[in-house]
Amino acid sequence: MSAVIEDVAASSPLSPEQRALLEYLGGEERVRHAIHVLRVDVDDNVTPERLRVAVAQVLQDHGILSAAIRHVPGYRGLRIHNMNERTPGTWLVIEDDDDSAKFRRMPLDVGNGALWRGAFVRRNGARPVLYLAVSALVADRGSLADLSGRIASAYAGQAGEEEVFQYEQYTEWRRELNADDAAAVERRYWQRYLNDTDAWTAPRLVYRRSGASEPASERFCAVDRIDAALMARAVEVATAAGVRLEVLLQTVWWVLLARLTGFNRYAAGWQHDCRSDYDVMRGAVGVFDKVLPLVIDGGGDEPFAAWLARMAACASAHIEAQEHCPIDALTSTAHLAIGFSYCDRTSPLCATSWRVVELPGPMPCFELALQIDALGDGVELAVYADASLGRALTVYCRSTLHCCMARWSSRTAPFRNCLGSVNLSGGPCRLIGMGQTSTLVNRESHSASRIGRKRLPMRWPSWP
Repeated sequence: MSAVIEDVAASSPLSPEQRALLEYLGGEERVRHAIHVLRVDVDDNVTPERLRVAVAQVLQDHGILSAAIRHVPGYRGLRIHNMNERTPGTWLVIEDDDDSAKFRRMPLDVGNGALWRGAFVRRNGARPVLYLAVSALVADRGSLADLSGRIASAYAGQAGEEEVFQYEQYTEWRRELNADDAAAVERRYWQRYLNDTDAWTAPRLVYRRSGASEPASERFCAVDRIDAALMARAVEVATAAGVRLEVLLQTVWWVLLARLTGFNRYAAGWQHDCRSDYDVMRGAVGVFDKVLPLVIDGGGDEPFAAWLARMAACASAHIEAQEHCPIDALTSTAHLAIGFSYCDRTSPLCATSWRVVELPGPMPCFELALQIDALGDGVELAVYADASLGRALTVYCRSTLHCCMARWSSRTAPFRNCLGSVNLSGGPCRLIGMGQTSTLVNRESHSASRIGRKRLPMRWPSWP
């Protein structure tokens, strides 16, 4: 009995973000295989042992990485169990590409506190690589981005001495908010916003997979880069409109999808990292990403400025009430098909001379999602699509999105023009014509529309 009491006292419930993620991943049986991978190309003179010490030094500062995720008698569901003794992460030195692939696939024994493992990979004729595999239930994309910079600093002997905000503090703060006087007001906000979820529908996608509740086993990704000049103009536009850059960029994404689907009302998901809203939380490790539901509703006869103002008002209200959104208890899943995620990697915590090659993508529930990384020298756009949708759709959305950015951030910004009539056929979009049925125009070579495993139709099916 005393052992049971100790287990209960040493454990805490998963946060709403962790519980929601567990559902997106496919349930408890997927926990050991739910792994986020960080890959960093390090300098040629980096030594494995010194790198191991730097990794261990940085990760030991975060209590969530020295816990276990397990069932505790008397409670339903998984809980975070504080270990009396820290379980050291596994560290490997790898010299074979096949072993690198195995390293990525190996499950983590999270029930016994094995929440991460690291590897130093030597490669003939190429820069060595740091791999860090961490349980998705204890570290999200922003966490790994910050850790990459901190590990590089620790390796260089420049580790910070500031106190690190702990995920346990975050979950305790979340529980205190539930008893706050403002909680009832913010819960009512979500009750009003979510009152018609039964009528929500996801956008119609060609090649939609069957069984949309299952996470994607394979995703295509098409990456593009917005250079510093275009990015500076986008910042100007956002500043002039009085909105955050994140809001401007996601408005462009939602408008693009609305135009592709005939400006029909649809539900979508905004994957938001609340650390960007609270300075004290920056640099913390945990699951802070939450998918906030959105209803995208607007006409092609409206100017972009109207869409932007509407999105800005919605984003502000969502952020104000975000901690009371029932993200782990929504009955509708319509908003989980299409997503948007933004990661600010301009923070000094993310700065490193090493090259970050891989970070986790958007939530696995999304069939189609845009991931934006804000970097010091521009912005990286990555469009992720479920493999059943085909690589072609991924590349098409990526290219068209770049076009929208170029057009709607131009000096002659068509904020006054109706979106249904804005010409997107010039400049970087010379191969793409956008009507409500989204014709792909390529007069030079039909073979250019053959990308990946599926052929991109020269004309999409009519979408209601």
